[in-house]
Amino acid sequence: MEDLFIANYNNVDITVTEGDLQEGKEIKLLKKLKRFNLGSGHEKIETSKIDEDEYVFTGITYFGGPVQRMYFKRIK
Repeated sequence: MEDLFIANYNNVDITVTEGDLQEGKEIKLLKKLKRFNLGSGHEKIETSKIDEDEYVFTGITYFGGPVQRMYFKRIK
């Protein structure tokens, strides 16, 4: 069973698996995050591992625009 990670964005929680946070799965993750109205056209999206218990998802809708960032923490 995969570990679960939780993020809070605009006071709403979302839980995903560690597999959802792996590099190369950003489009799949973005689809799971659609309820947050992050938009569909991004110049850049990436997920980075901070440490064993935390990941960060970063989305840039257009260069020079606001950065969308969600921090996912392991549920213990």
